[in-house]
Amino acid sequence: LVPGSSSIRMSEEPVGRALRADIVKGFSYWDCAVDDARLVVLNARLAARHGAEILTQRPVTGFRRDGALWRITLGGPTGAIEIVARAVVNAAGPWTGDVGNLVAGGAFNASRLHLRLVRGSHIVVQRIADGGNAVILQSPDGRVVFLLPFEERFTLIGTTDVPHDDLHRIEATDEEADYLLRAANSYLRQPLAAADIVWRFAGVRPLDASEGDSAPSKVTRDWRLVLNDTDAEGCAAAPILHVIGGKITTYRRLAEAAMARLAPHFPGLGGPWTSRAVLPGGDCGEGGPAALVSRLSASRPALPVAYLRSLVARHGGDAETVLGDARSVSDLGAFIGGSLYAREVAFLVREEWAREPDDILWRRTRTGLWLAPEHRPEAAAKIAALL
Repeated sequence: LVPGSSSIRMSEEPVGRALRADIVKGFSYWDCAVDDARLVVLNARLAARHGAEILTQRPVTGFRRDGALWRITLGGPTGAIEIVARAVVNAAGPWTGDVGNLVAGGAFNASRLHLRLVRGSHIVVQRIADGGNAVILQSPDGRVVFLLPFEERFTLIGTTDVPHDDLHRIEATDEEADYLLRAANSYLRQPLAAADIVWRFAGVRPLDASEGDSAPSKVTRDWRLVLNDTDAEGCAAAPILHVIGGKITTYRRLAEAAMARLAPHFPGLGGPWTSRAVLPGGDCGEGGPAALVSRLSASRPALPVAYLRSLVARHGGDAETVLGDARSVSDLGAFIGGSLYAREVAFLVREEWAREPDDILWRRTRTGLWLAPEHRPEAAAKIAALL
């Protein structure tokens, strides 16, 4: 169970020593965190275990109804292919409207989706406080900005809410970085400068704008499902379900709701089952991740504990599979940087569909963050040689 909230004296908290001396009181509460990029990959792996075929780097370029079926064209580096499906779920996030517009024959007008795109940007700096606590700061404009422990020795500062329209270019702007620095510096004892930023990134939220034009931070983070299962003449046809909005914390409930909407088209469909489904690597055995690190260290004493801790943080119970018969650092293969070696790269390619250096440096792992900017091209080249 997650403990309740309580009031605290900031001088008694490690994180409080990073804040201005006149900030003497606060409150604490517990929350949960997840690596969003790894969460996506692990869900894809679980889907594959249940029979899904995962096709990466295969963008949808068009689809059309053919009687009770969809014929979907996928692009890709090796040429176009066509697949056939009884139903389509358009869960393309910010690109949901673009995918909806690909439907041939005017079967659906994607403008009816009422999708609103909002950019959220983040900056990363060296760890600014001891301990593993996050901090919520109230900014002058009424929004909140978070200081989150990130990758052992960094702090993630975010986020912004800025209207966005160009999905070909998604990046954290200088203005957003300055906004986040100002918000943090209004509370920090030691101010941060732009030179302290070691990485910045942005994502685009596909929000539900069906209830009107509100400030980005006020738009609901709930989801909405739009089902189209009739053709232009109003006759029953192969269904397409568009997913608008949603968030990480409710993604399994959203998936179950989506399947419930499609259930009438699939007689005999089983009921929900994902609420207790364990993702690959999610079972670390008795004692959880810390105990798993101890067991791995005992069976492989020549491997640094810090390395094993990083490996378990990324792969959980699959860490032993990644290691295989490795007993020493030399068994791990070429060193890429941070805590990444060739043996793990091979696992990411084999089990997680990694195809490009950036897949590994920034998405499957955060190794790029641990490298000086001038060393990142060299690490990318090493990975490219292993793909």
